[in-house]
Amino acid sequence: MRLLVTILAIAAYCEGAFLHSSPAVLTNTAKRKCSCTCSARGRTPRRTTPSHRSNNSSTNAKSNPKDVVPPLDQYDFSSLNGWDQFYTHQQQRQQDHFEWHSSIPHSFIIEELQPRQNILIVGNGNSRLPFDIYTHFDSDVNITVVDYSQPCIDFLRNAHQASCPSIQFVCGDATNLEQIIHTQCTHGESVQYDIVIDKGLMDAMMCTDGWDGEGNVKKYFHEVGKVLNFRKDFVQTGGGKIVLVAYRLSSSTRDFLEELGRDIGVEWEEDEKRGNGRVSFLIGTPLKR
Repeated sequence: MRLLVTILAIAAYCEGAFLHSSPAVLTNTAKRKCSCTCSARGRTPRRTTPSHRSNNSSTNAKSNPKDVVPPLDQYDFSSLNGWDQFYTHQQQRQQDHFEWHSSIPHSFIIEELQPRQNILIVGNGNSRLPFDIYTHFDSDVNITVVDYSQPCIDFLRNAHQASCPSIQFVCGDATNLEQIIHTQCTHGESVQYDIVIDKGLMDAMMCTDGWDGEGNVKKYFHEVGKVLNFRKDFVQTGGGKIVLVAYRLSSSTRDFLEELGRDIGVEWEEDEKRGNGRVSFLIGTPLKR
């Protein structure tokens, strides 16, 4: 299992470089959960493209040791410990933000947002997405960032909490989303979000230990349904929405999402103009009764 996830990790790491090449072929013995959606090749990071790098990052990998690709086979990306090690080593190398699905510009996601919304980003990793949103709206948004890697959350807090005070950073498991927000973020008060953004988390859940990807995804999206505001007045003003960016969906995964959407009251629409040959861009909105 670890070998497969590592292979998928390396494939995802190279997404940008091989964007127009053929998708990686997986073994026929792989279960449906990890077939074309593990073209959901794990929520595995790759270096940002130059346009997405932070200001202190060089584009010359030969002259800057920070840009040297780390040996990914040393990490078990199917486990929390593997992700913790990855982010810890990344900080030790003084490397900046990594992006998942960097072929999808953050501007595509920002187009779905409005000022003064409550925005939840799940499985963010150390992507620049929350800071790009914060900057775009000149801080006139409330953003909660969730990831289950403590070293990742520590990095985000240290790097950005002072300059982005309305962003909250929360460490916890997205399959227990309502509770971690209730205890760590709102201190017992009830809160609901206008927008939930998933850029790569579902991919990772489809390739977890024990091949329990679908079970994790079901738990996760049911938790999303608990914290997403479906009130009519919020929906009419652009709320009650899920933005999902994931590796190109197989037909079986599409069927799975449609079924899951009916369970939580969400219907999915894929935007092919904002997606591409490798990555799907979907919007989930309240199911019309």
